[in-house]
Amino acid sequence: MNDQTMIPTWPKIEALTRPDGSGELTINGTSHPIDTNTTAAARREIIRRVIETAVKMNRPVRLTTTGPDGNWPIIVHPNGTIEPDESRPSTPAGPAPSRDADNHSSPDQPDQPAGSPRTPGQPAAVPAATPPETTPPAVATQPSASTYSTENLLQQLRPAAKTKAQTGWRSWFGLGPSKREQALQNDLADVRTVFPRAVTVMVANPKGGGGKTPTSLVIAGELGHARGSGIVVWDNNELRGNARDRSYSPHARSVADLLDAADRLEQPDSSFTELAYYLAHQTQGKYYVLSSDQSGRVVMDQDQVRRVHRLLSRFFEVIVIDTGNNEKAPNWLAARDLADCLVVPMKWRQDSILVANRMLATMAEEGNPLLQRTLLVGTNGPGDFQTDARRAVYDRFSPNHPITEIPTDPHLHAGSIIDRRQLQPRTQRAGLTAAAIVARLCRQAVGQ
Repeated sequence: MNDQTMIPTWPKIEALTRPDGSGELTINGTSHPIDTNTTAAARREIIRRVIETAVKMNRPVRLTTTGPDGNWPIIVHPNGTIEPDESRPSTPAGPAPSRDADNHSSPDQPDQPAGSPRTPGQPAAVPAATPPETTPPAVATQPSASTYSTENLLQQLRPAAKTKAQTGWRSWFGLGPSKREQALQNDLADVRTVFPRAVTVMVANPKGGGGKTPTSLVIAGELGHARGSGIVVWDNNELRGNARDRSYSPHARSVADLLDAADRLEQPDSSFTELAYYLAHQTQGKYYVLSSDQSGRVVMDQDQVRRVHRLLSRFFEVIVIDTGNNEKAPNWLAARDLADCLVVPMKWRQDSILVANRMLATMAEEGNPLLQRTLLVGTNGPGDFQTDARRAVYDRFSPNHPITEIPTDPHLHAGSIIDRRQLQPRTQRAGLTAAAIVARLCRQAVGQ
């Protein structure tokens, strides 16, 4: 019975699993408790019982599963085949892989393609091990150093594990990830790139209100959340940037105070703790923020920008520089020269797009190679979206630049502190996409 529309909705079968291994299987209103030690074991027991029901009915049956990773409707066949129920929507618990992935997979259950039948309870066949043939060399030779390569030996002893789904019904049976989850895992792998040196991301658009600061903080939050540490956002506005107002700032220290202490911070025995005194730690995104001077007493020149950059590069892997609106200011030019990657936020409005285009045109006239590593990001608040403007950006720029979008999010556009935990799941996912593109562009810059 290949046509899912022909499968009756009777009997009504629902299953509930809990993180402690307990659960409940309900068939036409009759509850059957499940008592095991792990979530994976509870799922196997549920599937075993549902297969028994399918065998009695002599046809596939529908099952709705509810567990720590969401609600997933599936179809169970009498031969043990499992497939998603396309007639009903699934509801994942969240956009990112669960941290307790060990409870969501079944390592002791071999992978089984959805279309391959197998008798319930029948163990998978294990091929007999065949010892490798050994042929002594005709002439003894001196082994090379590569013969004793520890890395090669480790690869042989610890082969790469097959990627398995971490969420959804596929994780129940140890199957590979869906296309959506595979894309997520690919982005996470890119974001976690280990760079040979500190890399610098410049976020720039001379048009005020284009979304530079929110974009900087969202990208930094996803970088920090995925990498765990090593990320700093530096508000390099020439005068009173607002990264301090859009992030958690328990003190009023700024880049001006850091410069006052630069002589000490440049000493070989200076520590990260001394530098962090001038930064604001964002615990929810696992990154730091260096505020611009709010008093107006310091107008940074290019040498001062490079000095601060050297200090940050000692302790951080990724430096995200949020810039001001004057692309001829000394600190703006210095940031451009230090950047490995350029991120250009813009609204889908003519005024925002035109100003950004003029900046890019100037860089093209100067032959700046940074244009080869430039990402365009659509950042739209309520009422900012113009369909024709968006189409013009994709038509004009997509042949040369990657383009992505951060969706409208009430938390982003409230004008207050940006807390990653308060962002909508789709906003977090869009931020991760942008962060992954940034990581790939930075890899190009460092020759990886």
